Amino acid sequence: MDVFYGTMQVPIIGIGEVPIETIRRLEGMLNTEFSKIKIYAKGNVAFPEDTFNDFRDQYVADRLMDEFHKDGIQILLTEEDIYSKGKNYVFGESEYMGPALVSTHRLDPQFYGEEKDEGLLFRRLKKEALHEFGHCFGMDHCENPECVMQYSGSVKAVDEKSSMFCDECQVEISTKGLPLK
Repeated sequence: MDVFYGTMQVPIIGIGEVPIETIRRLEGMLNTEFSKIKIYAKGNVAFPEDTFNDFRDQYVADRLMDEFHKDGIQILLTEEDIYSKGKNYVFGESEYMGPALVSTHRLDPQFYGEEKDEGLLFRRLKKEALHEFGHCFGMDHCENPECVMQYSGSVKAVDEKSSMFCDECQVEISTKGLPLK
């Protein structure tokens, strides 16, 4: 995370081989949300060693984030399946003032045997990226079922919530330093 002329600069980093078009499209979607944060595409990096669980055929979200923690707030994007302790899978994971990790793997309609639908994939991706980004600024899960900070344990729950912070969360997030447009 860098600050440039009063604007926080937050990179999106692809982990693995995320198409640059995907990174740039997410960059554009997120930049419409914040007034003093500039999200920018930084490119791809290889998966760090010891982050893949062969038995589960998934990457360990916590280990991935540990590799990037020292660099502060950033958005990590992967197309691979991820999980965290006690869960079969997660759409994303994040930590306060640390990285936000989001996976497109289970957000993609094709994962569920449906037709390719990039519009739906990117609506889901935007919601989960905003949700995890909110956690980076200390936001908790919200009880409002339409708020982007509502917990999503299934893709159906992702689809049902909006891509906006509810009124209460907008107030809270602005007091935590994440000014919305």
